[in-house]
Amino acid sequence: MWLSARVAAVVLAAGRSRRTGAVNKLLARTGESTIVERAVDAVLRCGLHETIVVTGYQSEALREALGERALRFVHNAEFASGMSTSLKAGVAALGPAVDAALVCLADMPMVTSALLRRVVTAYDPAAGRAIVVPCYAKRRGNPVLWDRRFFGAMRAIAGDVGAKALLGEHAAQVFELPTDDPAVLMDVDTPDQLDALR
Repeated sequence: MWLSARVAAVVLAAGRSRRTGAVNKLLARTGESTIVERAVDAVLRCGLHETIVVTGYQSEALREALGERALRFVHNAEFASGMSTSLKAGVAALGPAVDAALVCLADMPMVTSALLRRVVTAYDPAAGRAIVVPCYAKRRGNPVLWDRRFFGAMRAIAGDVGAKALLGEHAAQVFELPTDDPAVLMDVDTPDQLDALR
């Protein structure tokens, strides 16, 4: 990792889970934990500078599920307008001491802390690795780490999208981290995927 960089995690957990029907997938239990707990606990085990969880839909239930963990919650009142509003809310909450942000999706509970640490360790803007993207079978996945120089552009994104478009605009600063873990591509979007995870 670049020197002693201060990396914060931004966990996006504000969505409505429309494709899983009446169930809020983030609050669905898989074993002894909910999906959001599994995703957040993997982040916390990395010992990053700070972990921010962006809530929106059923925010109180999410806070209750995450209990007394060492987190900072940011509520996105505009969550119905799409993922970009959650990304902007999370990035805007980062303080000036943060060098980079690891943007995580709360519906990816198979991503391990070991994989997250590999993404963080690969960060080295001096070597052209200001954006780190984990890849499986040559496909780009999540989470993605962003140097703070991109925070302004991330706050300017609109619509129901993340920051994927910025990867093309800043290709010279993107480092594709190869991994043999398909979890970087596996989010939970449908009832069948939820059942398979359970």
